Amino acid sequence: MVKEAQRLVATGVQMVGLVAEAGAGVTEVVEAVHGRVAQGGEPAQSLRPYRWVRWSLMLLAQWSRSWPHGLSSQSRLRVAHAALNGIVGDHLQSTAHPWAQSMQLVDQHGREIDVATLQGARLLLFVHGLCMSERGWMNTELLRWMARCEQAGYRLAFLRYNSGRSIVENGHQLSLRLAAIAPRRLVLVGHSMGGLLMRAAYAHDSASRWLSSLRLAVYLGSPHRGAPLERLGERSNRLLALTPWSEPLMRLGAVRSQGIQDLRHGEVGSHERELPKSAHHHLVAAQIRIAGRDWMPHWLGDGLVPVRSALGQDLSGEQALRAQHLQRHLLPGLHHMDLLHHPAVLGCLEAAWQDAGL
Repeated sequence: MVKEAQRLVATGVQMVGLVAEAGAGVTEVVEAVHGRVAQGGEPAQSLRPYRWVRWSLMLLAQWSRSWPHGLSSQSRLRVAHAALNGIVGDHLQSTAHPWAQSMQLVDQHGREIDVATLQGARLLLFVHGLCMSERGWMNTELLRWMARCEQAGYRLAFLRYNSGRSIVENGHQLSLRLAAIAPRRLVLVGHSMGGLLMRAAYAHDSASRWLSSLRLAVYLGSPHRGAPLERLGERSNRLLALTPWSEPLMRLGAVRSQGIQDLRHGEVGSHERELPKSAHHHLVAAQIRIAGRDWMPHWLGDGLVPVRSALGQDLSGEQALRAQHLQRHLLPGLHHMDLLHHPAVLGCLEAAWQDAGL
C-alpha cells in the first residue's frame, strides 16, 4: 500500500513536471512573438518576465525528473503514457526523461517477457502503431484468434516501444531483439506504423540472423507510401514562415516527434521494394464510407492512410512493394482503428495463416 502511494505521488510529480516543461516552451514562443512585434518599440527589459517564468518552469520540470519512475508495467496510465511517447517520445528519449519508453516484449497482461524464454520458439509478434500500446490488441475476437495460434504451438508476444522515436531506429532495435531470440518460426503482425517498423527491421544488418525464419507478415493499414495528414501538417507549418511575427510559432509545429514526421513519406531507411522472399506478405487496406456510399476516393482511405499507400502502390497504381508471395486486401466500410478488431480483419488474418501453411 505504501509503495503504491509512493508510485502515485511520483507519477503526479512527473505529470506536473511535464506540464511545466510544456509551459516553458510556450512561454519561449510567446516571448519570441512579443519580441518580433515590439522590435524597436519597447525596451529589452519588457521581455524579462518571460524569462523568469520560463526559468522557473524549467527548474520545476528538472526537479520532477529526480523522482523515481512511477508507472508500473501494468498501470492504467500506460495508454496515456504511450500517447505521450508518440507525440514527444524523441524529446523524452534525448533528455533521459523517466517517462521515455524503452523497447520491450510483453505478454497480454503487460508483463515483460524474458527474451531467453523465447529462444528457438515459434513466435507470433504483434507490433502496435503510433501513440498506441499492446493494449490496442486486447479485444475479445482477436484474443480468441490468438488462443488458436497458441494451440498451434506459437508463443505470443507484443512489442512495446517509444513510437515517437525514428522508425528506422526502432526498426533496428527490433531486428537486434529478434536476432537475440533467433526464433524457429516467426509471424509478424503490424498495425499502421508497426508495419513500417517491420520493414525497417528487414533492412538492418542483424536481420540476416533471423529473416530466414519469417514465414508470414501482415501489415494492417500501414502507410507504405506515406500519410497525407503529416504532409499537410508540415506544409501548414511552413506557411508560418511567411511573416516575421508568425515565424516563432513554427516551433510549436515542430514539437511533433520524429516518429510522426517519418510517417510523411513512410520512411523505413531503405528504398528496397522487394519484401523478404522467405515469407508470405499480406497488405490490408480499409476504406471508410460517408453517407452510406460504397465508393469513395482512394485518398480518403481509412481516414488516416490512403488505400494505395496501405496497399503499397504508387499513385499510378504500380506496385511499389513486391514479393514472391504477396496478397492485397481492401476492406470497405472500415476506418483505421477497425483494423485492430473487426471480423473482416480476422478473416484476413485467418486466410493469411492458411496461405502461409502455418
